[in-house]
Amino acid sequence: PIIENSFKHGYKTKVNEMKIKIIFAYENENVFITIEDNGEGFEKTEIGNRSLGNILERFQYYYENVNLKIDSRINEGTKITLSFSNFKYWKSI
Repeated sequence: PIIENSFKHGYKTKVNEMKIKIIFAYENENVFITIEDNGEGFEKTEIGNRSLGNILERFQYYYENVNLKIDSRINEGTKITLSFSNFKYWKSI
């Protein structure tokens, strides 16, 4: 859903310049998944929108100690990082 949001909302006027970077990292039993785009970005007041809140809720249903960090700047893009603390195994879905 986060990558879908990048396409759906981030590139309304930047179609020829689309870049999305996905980074997975595992460090000291912590997992980090970062999705970064060079889209249009959005205001901090829009961060509490339903899509991002629903994404976090879905991850929290299956995994403990999940956090969502959002850094978005108008005309520069958005970087979203999901972090899973004390991550030793994936729960069964």
